[in-house]
Amino acid sequence: MKGHFFINVYKMNKGKFDCYTNRELSWLSFNERVLNEAANERVPLAERLTFASIYQTNLDEFYMVRVGTLMTQMNSKEKITENKTGLDSETQVCKILKETKKLEKKKEKVYEQLMGELEPKGVRIINFNRLSNEEGKELEKYFDNQIAPFLSPMIIGKQHPFPFLNNKQLYAIVFYVSCAVSVGFLVLGDFVIKILYGEEYMPAADVLKVVSWYTAFSYLGVARNAWIVSEGQQKYLKYIYGCAAILNVVMNILMIPRIGTIGAAIATLVTQIFTSIVLPLFFKPLRPNAKLMLEAILLKKLK
Repeated sequence: MKGHFFINVYKMNKGKFDCYTNRELSWLSFNERVLNEAANERVPLAERLTFASIYQTNLDEFYMVRVGTLMTQMNSKEKITENKTGLDSETQVCKILKETKKLEKKKEKVYEQLMGELEPKGVRIINFNRLSNEEGKELEKYFDNQIAPFLSPMIIGKQHPFPFLNNKQLYAIVFYVSCAVSVGFLVLGDFVIKILYGEEYMPAADVLKVVSWYTAFSYLGVARNAWIVSEGQQKYLKYIYGCAAILNVVMNILMIPRIGTIGAAIATLVTQIFTSIVLPLFFKPLRPNAKLMLEAILLKKLK
């Protein structure tokens, strides 16, 4: 039929549809289209510079999040494969590196093209050694006053490896720093309410002491959500939040008539604990991260 396209999805490759493209390689193709806009002479020059910047920023974030995740999977005991094309983590990384090399060569040509078009407009990069004495002194003064104060020296070598915090360490730090804050409110809650709001608001102190513990598990949930997004498992969030909403409503119905606002605070805290730690355990793709979070809370195998 005219205007319709038919795709043969019946060919299979090891049980996978060969009409699919790997998600990471598809993303690199998207970023190449951004780079193409930087090379497009029909696009205004300033906009082309913006596209070149977006391309590089996208690629940096892609390597920090997606490639970083794949590298972590490569070092795990369990072999993890992408569910559409059947590619394992190592194969994906190899293909990504191969494609990135092509893109970087293309970027260099685009960059040279842009710099060539900018030069007639008075914008160019000049070697420091080709500057006049006066220009050199002015730049050195600017560097000493505006840049150097924000730089910190760091020794990196075999005896001083680059500092790295894995997910488990981050979870532990986030949780126990938040717990320290919560303990502070537990001890000083009455004093804080009295100083800030006066005697008439003192009944709120007990609510504050309960709710302050919510933040510890809330921050864990934020860190967990970042991992879920990076893994492309966002579909499970609707199940988690749906179950959490039902739990919260039920607990509020049961507890508010009995203990009032403190019951609402307890319901909120328990719901957040279930949302951050318990509910993810019921979904297989989220289970490894939930176990990692529990080990962090228990300070287990943090090294």
